[in-house]
Amino acid sequence: MFKSTPNGFHITFPNGLRLSTQFGFGNYCQNRDDFDKSILRSKGMINIDSKDCEVAIFGPNDEWLTDRYLTSIGKPEDMVIGYVDQDQWFKIFDWCRNYVE
Repeated sequence: MFKSTPNGFHITFPNGLRLSTQFGFGNYCQNRDDFDKSILRSKGMINIDSKDCEVAIFGPNDEWLTDRYLTSIGKPEDMVIGYVDQDQWFKIFDWCRNYVE
């Protein structure tokens, strides 16, 4: 299932995991400090694009699972992953899609 959010979108997989992908003002991405774009987007005046994004992973009961992904690739645990490029996003997508608890 797909769901739009103010700064991006969510994908919920058949296994219940939800991948949050955000790329607007305040998110850890190239648009982090671009308040002007945020105002224009909120008024429906522009679409926002980005070369990178911030992601978070949630379980079926809305528990944070981002740390499990990070642990699986030998990185320090955190709630979100910032400045994710497209190649890394697809790796995270595949991890979510194939996740089995």
